[in-house]
Amino acid sequence: MARLLTGAVVLAALVTLSACEPGTDPSAPPSSPGVTATAAPLVTGPGQARDVLDALVAAAGSAHAIKAEFGTDWATLTVVIGDTAATWAYRNGAVAAAETDTAYVGQAIFDPRDYAPANLAALFQTAAQQSGSDKDQRLQIAEYSDGRVFLSVVTNPESSPVFFRADGSLIAPLDFTTAAGLAEGLADVTAGLREVLAVGLDGASGALYSLHRDAAGTVTRTVRLPGVPVHDAVGSADAGLAAFDPARIDAAALAELIARLPALTGAEPGQFSFAIDRRGGAWTPSVYLTAGGQTIKATLAGAVVPA
Repeated sequence: MARLLTGAVVLAALVTLSACEPGTDPSAPPSSPGVTATAAPLVTGPGQARDVLDALVAAAGSAHAIKAEFGTDWATLTVVIGDTAATWAYRNGAVAAAETDTAYVGQAIFDPRDYAPANLAALFQTAAQQSGSDKDQRLQIAEYSDGRVFLSVVTNPESSPVFFRADGSLIAPLDFTTAAGLAEGLADVTAGLREVLAVGLDGASGALYSLHRDAAGTVTRTVRLPGVPVHDAVGSADAGLAAFDPARIDAAALAELIARLPALTGAEPGQFSFAIDRRGGAWTPSVYLTAGGQTIKATLAGAVVPA
């Protein structure tokens, strides 16, 4: 109940924030009801997106969200009440119910305040640097796949979406030949997992993946492509592999092995795949790297095992 602030209190805070925006006149009279303000208060300053979400949640009477969207001076929140989606909007400094074309079809429900950006302007700036465009930027908070909620920034005209985690950190395009890229990718595909059946890189798609089994015995393949968040594919075969702790994988040692592949196999740099597993009932996992039609076996520490 403490998080559900009254709409009046939150809107008062928003009025104060907008009054402090550079270039605004706090003494100017408010707009008349029903009249669009000449300059809508921005929602991009530090803490303002959170204040707007507080106001929208209070007005909706629910934090069971399936989508939230932000522009520079507007925001919308779609919540599920019963089994029906309802949308509330913040425009020109006021919150009101709005029409929606969003339907609830079982997508992930989340508390939008857990994903509120601390500084929307900074998020938009980072997204512009990544996509090359800052035209009509808008932030969307919604399920990406498999119940995972991410932030994404798109533009109009359309550019490639730029994704962020709940804490505002960028989901950057990764280079899976470097220690840093491998470390971040491995963290993504093994998040929350204490055991995996395999970890690898698919040479055809360029995707990093983990293979893991849940308590019910279902095998899932969690995939991380270089520039987008992880997603799951259920029903992958486990090939009778035994489990191991993915924390044992050394990203730096793996990157060094990848760098040595052209010398070891004669293959062109960048054309490779690898799998880390306990095939054949081995007591410890090994790295199997394939390039130029050859497969090299190595230890997790990066030592090549003679054929």
